[in-house]
Parts: sequence; structure tokens; C-alpha cells
Amino acid sequence: MRMKWWDIVVAAALAAMAGALVWSTPTPTHAVLGAASLGGILLAYLLLGRGLISRTDTPQERPGLGLVFLAITGVLAAVGVAADPNLASLQALLYPMLWTLSPTYGRAVAGSAVLALLIGVGLWVSLGPTGVDLTASIAIVAGIQALSFAFSIALGTWITRIAEDGAAAKELVAQLTHAQKEVAQLSAAAGAAGERERLSRDLHDTLTQSLTGLVMLAERAGVELREGPEAAPAASRSVALIERTARDALAEARALVASTHPLGGRGLAESLRRIAERTQDETGVTVTVSVTPSELPRELEVVLLRCAQEGLANVRKHARAGTARLNLAGGPDAVLLTVLDDGVGPAPVSERRTAGDSASGFGLDGMRERVALAGGMVSFGAAPGGGSLLRVSLPLPGRAALAERTL
Repeated sequence: MRMKWWDIVVAAALAAMAGALVWSTPTPTHAVLGAASLGGILLAYLLLGRGLISRTDTPQERPGLGLVFLAITGVLAAVGVAADPNLASLQALLYPMLWTLSPTYGRAVAGSAVLALLIGVGLWVSLGPTGVDLTASIAIVAGIQALSFAFSIALGTWITRIAEDGAAAKELVAQLTHAQKEVAQLSAAAGAAGERERLSRDLHDTLTQSLTGLVMLAERAGVELREGPEAAPAASRSVALIERTARDALAEARALVASTHPLGGRGLAESLRRIAERTQDETGVTVTVSVTPSELPRELEVVLLRCAQEGLANVRKHARAGTARLNLAGGPDAVLLTVLDDGVGPAPVSERRTAGDSASGFGLDGMRERVALAGGMVSFGAAPGGGSLLRVSLPLPGRAALAERTL
């Protein structure tokens, strides 16, 4: 598109100059010189100038070629103006070319001065005897060319500033584009890290606990098999539990791989009862479940299910309890999950870290991170009557916002 406009401007300017040459009815000699000048400028533009203007590199990278083109066109223009003073209007075409092809601002100014001098000499020659003395004719031509030179400097400076602003804007756009790519890469990396953390928590809350239960059941079955034939029924029940737990673990693994909902199409209440039954079957701890019916967002149901799994896992691994109670109650603005047992109570933090409960970043620490993302709170400590108490409170954003608006 850029070269299309240059071609139109050059063709229109040279055609106008040819018309002016014909209109002025010069002598045959002057007509030949003027036509040769215009033809030479057109040929120089087609063979050299057009290629220089269309190049993507900067003028600083090819100053020699630009200087050759400008010297040729300047001399040809001076010859044409010497043949016909009307061709002095060629300056309107040559000055923009000069500023476009000059490598620096200083060279553009110097080139403009040289071009003004060449055109001035040609103009003085074309005027010939004018009835005034030599000094006066030189003064007239000098005044005309001084005005042309001043106009060239003003216009060239304006065009140069526009070009510099355009180059600066282009560089800024390039920097912004690069920054956007970096931000996109960092966002992708952060998303990947968050997804890894989520999968790690899900693995801890599902497969790790299922595998722990399988180990415990296998150990119990081994003990029962060593007790002899009289323990065969109990061993059979343990093997059946191992099979059921393994199937559940397989389903959980498939759900994680397929990124399906961890509730598996069941409601939260049913899912809580299933993990309570599994804990009771694996450990012998009597687990009771109480769920107050409440419709919750699926995201909160997932958080509550994972917290319940972690709470019962702590009962299984540390509490040495005989009974445990899991309670879920919904309020107007929040939902509360509690896991209470009658065991030995929570161990000191140092012992829990030694046992690997939270030092790896999962367990209670992972639960707190998960709940914090949902805007909730977790507390874990000794129960008032003995044992351990886990409390998980999650706000209901929609209902809380509605309550605030009605106040």
C-alpha cells in the first residue's frame, strides 16, 4: 500500500511537469533537455529509488545507495529547471524523497541545502538576461530557493517527528506484546501449579486414604488367616472389604483421570455416609452421621466431602477412638461440618509432623488451604469432653450477599 501511493505521487508529479513543459512552448533544445530530465528521474525512481523506499531496513543501513539516487535526481532536476523554469516544481517531489532516504536528520538538512542550491543554479541559468544586473538576479533566485529550503526543513522536521513517534509507538506495541506473552506464560505456569496442587490434595484425600485402608485390611486379614480355620469367616469378610475398597479406589482414580465430579452423581449426604461406613468397616470405629438437609453449591460440597474424608482419616490414623460422630449443619449464611471422636485427643504439632501428617503440605495443612480458597475457616483441637474435634465453617456467598443487601 505504501509503494502504491509513492507510485501514484511520482507518476502524477512527472506528468504534471511534462504538461508544464509542453505548455511553456520551449525551444526544441530546451524541450529535449526537459524531457530527458523528466525521463531520467522516472528511470532512476524505477531502477533504484523505488526499491530503496520499499526496503524494510533503515536508511542508516544503506546510506550509499540513497546518496547515489539523490545525487542523480538532483542533477537531473537542475538540468530540467535550466531548460524550463516551470520544472522547479520538481522540488515538491524530490524533497520528500530526500527526507525519506536520508540516514540522519543532519544529512537530510544538508541534502536539502544541496538540492536547493542545484535547483537555484538551474533556475538562474533558465532565467538568463532579465533586464536586471547579475547581483539582483542572484538575489531573486536565492530568495526563492531560501523559501523552498525553509519549507523543506519545516515539513521534513514535522515528518521526521511523526516517523519517530510512529517508531516509538511500534516499539511500545512490541514491548507490550512481549509482556502479554510473558504474562500469558506466567498465568499458564501458575494455573499448572494450581492444578498440580489440586490434584495432590485430591490424591491425598482419596487414593492415599483408600490405599491406607487397604493396607490395614490386608494386615487384619493376614492376622486372621494365621489364627487358623476358625478365623476363616472373619478373614473372608476382610477380603471382601479389601475388594470393595479396591473397587472404590479404582473408581476414585478414574474420576480423577476423567476430571469428573468426586461425588460421582451421589448427593453429599450419601457420600458422607459411604465414607463413614468405609471407615467403620476398616477400623471398627463406630461412626454416626448427621446431615441437615441443605442445598449447597457443588463446589462447597466437594470441599466439605474432602474435609470429612480428612477428618475421618485422622480418626483412623491417630485417635485410637471407639466412636466418632460426623455432623453437617447448614445455616442462613454458612454451613458447619464437625468431626468429633472419643479418642486420645490431638497429638502435639511436632509429633504430627514427625508422623508425616502435615509436613508434606497435605493433611490438615492441605485442608486449611482448600477451605481458605472457599473463604472458610478450619479449627482442630481437643474436644471439651475428651478426644478431638474438627470444625470446618464455609460461608454461603450468595445468601450472605442477599442478607447484606436487605439490611
